[in-house]
Amino acid sequence: MMNKIFQVFYIVILSFFISSCHESDNRISENNGVNLYKAKQYEMALPLLEKAANAGDPQAPFYLGIMFDEGSGVIKDQKKSFEWFEKAAKNGNTDAFFVIGSRYLYGSGVEKDYKEALKWYKRSVEEGKKDDKTIYFMIGSMYYNGLGTLKDTSEAAKWYEKAAEKGDAFSQAMLAMQYYSGQGILTNMEKARYWAEKSAEQDYDAGQMMMGILSQYGTPEPDMKAAIDWYEKAARQGNPIAQFLLARSYENGNGVPKDLEKAHAYYKQAAGGMKSDDLAREFMEFEARQKRQK
Repeated sequence: MMNKIFQVFYIVILSFFISSCHESDNRISENNGVNLYKAKQYEMALPLLEKAANAGDPQAPFYLGIMFDEGSGVIKDQKKSFEWFEKAAKNGNTDAFFVIGSRYLYGSGVEKDYKEALKWYKRSVEEGKKDDKTIYFMIGSMYYNGLGTLKDTSEAAKWYEKAAEKGDAFSQAMLAMQYYSGQGILTNMEKARYWAEKSAEQDYDAGQMMMGILSQYGTPEPDMKAAIDWYEKAARQGNPIAQFLLARSYENGNGVPKDLEKAHAYYKQAAGGMKSDDLAREFMEFEARQKRQK
């Protein structure tokens, strides 16, 4: 309803009628534009989507954002893509909130800004995708790493748990690690194993690695056979921590026959798989130990 009240009644009726006609016309433009986009008729879709977007439609600018992101019918332009996603958000498209958050996180089409990224992710949860495990995971990771906010592992655990309950394997593994180490939450081996199992059931390497750690260190009676089996599963997927733990096991003959060649191979894999000074140092120290023994 128009904010300004006109004294002449017929002007109100006329204005309302004209407005309704425009809204109908814009909706037709948006629908036709989306249909043409889906049919890959990008050049024909472009003017219809632009018309609807500039008239306030929430869907049209979202599709324009995708077009400029992909370079579909237009020259690929991340800056323009971001501007259209931003317009979609202003027009009320809640799907755009997550996209904008990710653009700020990675600096795509806009200057990287972790604080803005976190703001848009939270807005996405509050106003849009309330059951999206990916957004819960992203927010949890930002709190865990202190991106756009002070590092807060307790707050991270809350968001990881939301994502874990929705089936996110990474968040399940992170929760297992936090319950095992007592990082941000009280140590609870039962919950650590519960979430590690959930993650490992999805064949996720970090979940498998945590199952190995819990089998070796999270019980009064270590089960090295189970630990080695889990480490090997995770190592085959390239998990550098599992590779490192296998290297130590083969070097010391812990749970497996001592095998320095395998130890060397796993140390090398671990050092190459993760750009970590600590793992690289462990590899060099292993080689130094072997030279001293010769």
